[in-house]
Parts: sequence; structure tokens; C-alpha cells
Amino acid sequence: MTGNGFRVLGVDPGLETTGISILDIKGSKYEPVYSGCIITGKDKPLCRRLESIFNELLDIIDRYDPDCMAIEELFFSSNTKTAIKVGHSRGVLILAGSTREEKEIFLKILSVSGISIKIALSALTIYNYSELKRIITVRDADMVRRIPGIGKKLAERMILELKDKFDEEDIMESALTENLLKDDRIFEVRQALKTLGYNAREINRALSKMKIEEIKNRKVEDILKIALKEV
Repeated sequence: MTGNGFRVLGVDPGLETTGISILDIKGSKYEPVYSGCIITGKDKPLCRRLESIFNELLDIIDRYDPDCMAIEELFFSSNTKTAIKVGHSRGVLILAGSTREEKEIFLKILSVSGISIKIALSALTIYNYSELKRIITVRDADMVRRIPGIGKKLAERMILELKDKFDEEDIMESALTENLLKDDRIFEVRQALKTLGYNAREINRALSKMKIEEIKNRKVEDILKIALKEV
């Protein structure tokens, strides 16, 4: 969307029915652009239903070009089976809304033996594409272990299996942000921004504007204040 407004894609995940709505927001005005559902038949295998959800959402994103995507959280008190199935749906919806680079690295991470879809998606919620490239190319097992579900052995295996899948240009690019990324204060700031409700794109944009000299002797609270001015 052009001008001062932005276009939001809202998604209510489900395996049988996924609700979709798109709004243009300008100031306090909301203009509906699209609403509909992605429906999958119960007679199809789970993998085919997830594939349909993924492809149909990609078509919607290509057609309407939203600026951001919001996906409803899941709340289930007792029906574990349903929660797991809808969780699968939510996972592919998140992936469909990711950038090309994020999809690329998601598939690379998923190719590692022992890595589940849930862990691969978690990696993309903790780190962005450039950060994941840097972590793998400099073989930083400690940073890999910060991904939920990854322990010491799995972290070492992930680095071992992925280290040759990035070219020399990737390594040079990742090295530029190495010092900033290894700073524990930046990790804490990232988590704080997530808690405040900012999405990955907003957080990455804010952190990318920071310079090492600017935050050299600053406390986490001070760095967070700087980041909040950029989001």
C-alpha cells in the first residue's frame, strides 16, 4: 500500500477452515480489502491439506501484497489432537508469510537430521535470515542452542550439516554483523521487543540501524530505548 497507510493480512488458522481478512489502515480509518476462507477437505491426507493452505495463502499474498501479517494465537484446553493439527496449519501459514530468504533457510534447517518443523520455525522466530547465516558460517554452537528444542549435540550436528551450504559471499556478509549479534544485550533487547508485541520485521529493522560504537558501554535498558525509537 502506498502513502502513509499500510495493509494488514489477518489470519485465523485452522486445518479445515482458515479465515483470511485484509485491511488497509490509514490513521484511524480501516478499509476492508478482502475476506474469505481457505477450506481443505477431510478426505485428503494431512500433508496435502497443509500444502493447499500454504499455496492458497501464497496466492493471496502475491495478489494483495500486504505489508505485514498477523496470525491468531491458539487456545485449547483439552482437545490435544485438534491443537496439534491446527498447530501444523499455523506453522505453514507462518512459513507462507515469510520472505524468500527465510523460506530458503527454513528448508536448509529442516534438512538436518533430527530437526522438526517446530524447531525450524522456532529458529526463524529467534533469529532473522542474516543472523542464522552468520551463526552457521562462524560455527557458533552456543547461539544455535538458544533455539528452543536444540541441545548441544543437535547444535553441533546442525552446524556440521549446514556449514558447506553457504557460499563465500554469505560468510563475508555474515561476518559484518558478528560482533553485534554475539552481544548478549542485543539478544535480551530482541526478546524484550517481542514481548512488547513487535514483529520480527520491525525488530530486525530497528536493530540493523544500530552501530557497535553507539551501544558500546550502554546497558540493556538504554539499548532498548534506542531500539524503541527506531521501530
